[in-house]
Amino acid sequence: MSARRPAPAGRQPAIGPAAKTWRFPPPALSAPPDPPAPPAAADGEVETPPPTLLERILARRETPDSPSTAAYLTPSPPLPSALPGLTAAARRIWTALQTGQPILVWGDFDVDGQTATAILVQTLRDLSAAASQPRDDSIRYHIPVRAQESHGVNLPVLQQLIGEHRQGIPPLILTCDTGIAAFASAAWLADQQIDLIITDHHEIAPAGLPPAAAIVTPRLLPSPPGPLARW
Repeated sequence: MSARRPAPAGRQPAIGPAAKTWRFPPPALSAPPDPPAPPAAADGEVETPPPTLLERILARRETPDSPSTAAYLTPSPPLPSALPGLTAAARRIWTALQTGQPILVWGDFDVDGQTATAILVQTLRDLSAAASQPRDDSIRYHIPVRAQESHGVNLPVLQQLIGEHRQGIPPLILTCDTGIAAFASAAWLADQQIDLIITDHHEIAPAGLPPAAAIVTPRLLPSPPGPLARW
């Protein structure tokens, strides 16, 4: 019996007595039809411009004149001051920046929690650098480790972080995407006379709201909710 010759370089050896190479034609792709073109303008009327690519995509998903399509194409966000608690929170944060009081941002481990933490910390550090008494360590943050701290504001970890602040000066606690149900931590902070600002969009617990210097949440908007609840 003669030895099997090795496969030529660059080719894989055949497997089995009747190895075959299967070739499949590429799938036929067809784009969905475009929405009907607008009627031609009559004499004296302004001709409607053709729809943009974004308008065409939205028109394939829903009716072109639906409220959600119009709101997406021409957004008109309301004033942030319409959000309950925002003015009080901004004033308290500005006081901390002007006096050099430390600020501890307590975030959350999910996507919106980490995003909110990054935006808050960067903005507060920029504002602190321009304040009258800027300090390098005045703005700190904490992202909980879910496997160790679970959800919400873990009181033992919060107490440890407050104890680590410089010269024992109690910081202003600012939560983002959490804190709306942190009753134990909020009560302890109130006993220690440490101000707490809660920014959270989750549902309010049946027990109500925890004690805080300010609570910013769209859940406090009048019912039915206005446009801010959708942003």
